[in-house]
Amino acid sequence: MPYQSSLGRISFTSDIWSDPNLASYVGVRAHFCAKDISDRLILLSRLLAFRVVPGSHCGVNMARIFFDILEKAGLLGKVSHSFLNNFYS
Repeated sequence: MPYQSSLGRISFTSDIWSDPNLASYVGVRAHFCAKDISDRLILLSRLLAFRVVPGSHCGVNMARIFFDILEKAGLLGKVSHSFLNNFYS
């Protein structure tokens, strides 16, 4: 089900981590409400992105990456809330 067809705004959760070789990765999930084929309200959660993080975990870099993910998914106008874990300024 496309994110753009959500019934309202979309909330996001995210986490960033490093592998043993110190390569960094970020995962972003979208959480939203939709209606199923029986017209019942359902809560959905989908992986929106999983990316390698170039550069540091600083807030500015992570904000750019997060914004880029939302922009490419066409979701900038649907943002409700986001929880971004392990982002440092």
